[in-house]
Amino acid sequence: MLGRFAWVSLLVVGIGFTALGLFSVDSTLRVTAATRRLVTISDGWKRVRFWIIEEETRERKYVIERAHVDRPYHRVAVDSVAKSARDLEPFSTPADVKTIERLLADNAAYGAAMRQMFDAVDAHDVRRIAAIHRAVDPAYDRMEHAAHDAEARYGHAAYLALASLERTEFNIARAFPILAVLGLLALGTSILVIREYRRRSDAIVRLQVEALEAAALDDALTRLGNHRAFRAALAVGKRPGDDPALVHLALVDIDHFKKVNDRYGHIYGDNILRSVGELLREAARHATAYRIGGDEFALVFRGVGGAESFAELEGLRARAPEHLNGQTLSIGVATFDVREPDLAAIHERADVALYEAKHRGRNNVVRFESALVASSSSLYVRRLALERVLAQTSPYRVVFQPIWRLDGRIDGYEALTRFGHEFASPLDAFDVAERLDRTPELDRRCIDSVAAQLPKRFAQRLFLNVSATTLAHESVAIACFERFARITGLAPHRITIELSEQTRVSPSAITCIANLRSRGFRIALDDTGSGNAGMAILSTVPLDAIKVDGPLLAAAETDKRAYAVVSGILVVADHLGYQVVIEGIETAAHIARCYAFASRHDMADRFALQGYALGLPGAMLPDESVRHPLLAPFSERNASVAI
Repeated sequence: MLGRFAWVSLLVVGIGFTALGLFSVDSTLRVTAATRRLVTISDGWKRVRFWIIEEETRERKYVIERAHVDRPYHRVAVDSVAKSARDLEPFSTPADVKTIERLLADNAAYGAAMRQMFDAVDAHDVRRIAAIHRAVDPAYDRMEHAAHDAEARYGHAAYLALASLERTEFNIARAFPILAVLGLLALGTSILVIREYRRRSDAIVRLQVEALEAAALDDALTRLGNHRAFRAALAVGKRPGDDPALVHLALVDIDHFKKVNDRYGHIYGDNILRSVGELLREAARHATAYRIGGDEFALVFRGVGGAESFAELEGLRARAPEHLNGQTLSIGVATFDVREPDLAAIHERADVALYEAKHRGRNNVVRFESALVASSSSLYVRRLALERVLAQTSPYRVVFQPIWRLDGRIDGYEALTRFGHEFASPLDAFDVAERLDRTPELDRRCIDSVAAQLPKRFAQRLFLNVSATTLAHESVAIACFERFARITGLAPHRITIELSEQTRVSPSAITCIANLRSRGFRIALDDTGSGNAGMAILSTVPLDAIKVDGPLLAAAETDKRAYAVVSGILVVADHLGYQVVIEGIETAAHIARCYAFASRHDMADRFALQGYALGLPGAMLPDESVRHPLLAPFSERNASVAI
């Protein structure tokens, strides 16, 4: 076997001769390209000169014979000179381009003069013919000389280039056998080197793949196993030799994590998640921990009894507030069942136990029992409820809550969907749909239900709620709202699409919102002030209205910070020309506060109110011309209420 030095030497020689071969090929290609260019230019100038001579021939023939065919043919010759000259411009040097431009100018002048001369010939005006000849002969001579010189120059250059190309090809033919032998030698050497390189690189790649696989199964934030690793564990199920009674799955959820995340921000939330990861590694000594969702964790116990695993989970729950800045944990645990031979079956039972722990007030550890299934609000049970809701063929029940202007007249209605006994509130249904990726389908069914129950000749504004997830599917959302407008006969400017401030709006959803506004639909930001995404949405999403969260208005009566937030929202709305709808109006004091805000910000014409004090969700009012008794015209109310 050749030594390393011999390999390198042969490789260098092979590369050198390969480079020589490539240089020869490159040189040949360059010479060929140059030759082709010179031949093209030479042929082009030949065509130019041919048509110049043809111009003069047809002109003189017409003077002698006056054949009518010569006059149009002369125009063809003039145009052909111009076209052939312009075809040369891409291949020409700057100096030649100037020559071509002068030739084109002379050709144009010559052609124009010849048209006059043909008229003089037809008129038998000998003096005029002689005068035209004297005027244009210099231009013709310049054209002919320029074409002749260029043709001769480029013809000679093309001849020399062809000779050079022949010499290059001859030299390559003589050197080819030597280059072929050296190339084969270099190829053999390269094969040996490549084999050695591949052997070493394969070893390196194996190590990198192992490291990447380990990273792919880890959650970057908590350093626990991620959802992929958890699914792999579920696929394994009970391993050979495992005692079914000693295999348990616990699902861990951080109580009220979304509210904490919205209130204190995502950096604070990330710190809580890291602390949960550290706590699971420390407290659950006999389990493998995974982070399987935003604030959802899982623990897989193997080889420990139910009592021991339950004790570890109780210890974990008890230590949580101290390690998580007061946050508590809800935990559901289930044991492997030999009748269902994989951990996927445990997952649903652990989920039932987890939601039972939340139902009992959170901060609990609950072990799965079959009796829990009937009363559970777990994802498994709620998924079945959602399937029943989506399978329903009749429209959902829809109620309408009035929205009032400050002058006491109806401004519009918000349409609200109800799902009966399946869900306590629409928010619960959409929470399940979001987790199961069924939100666009549920939104579409709700909007279709509103369309089916909207009274005919409805002439007010209509507010419709929609999820940001649905808006991220632009084609689906646009088709849904355009179908709604077509079915109901409502003009798009009477339809206001409400987007919750508590949701994150993706770039694709922003694009969809802009598209909807361009089609005439209005966009409102709902629940403004209830989350921490409001300023981001206000600065990136084009809007028409802002709906202020009711609890924020109530808090503004006693909390200076809440008052400042409401004032700031109104300043933004006033500056951007948005309509403002205050939600959660439940008392006369709330109405007075709204009048004061409207007066202070001079927004009476763009202020509206909505709440139980002004009308419960239900059927629409029979007479919409009647003013609400609590809302006398703004001009008649004392708008100077102390703030």
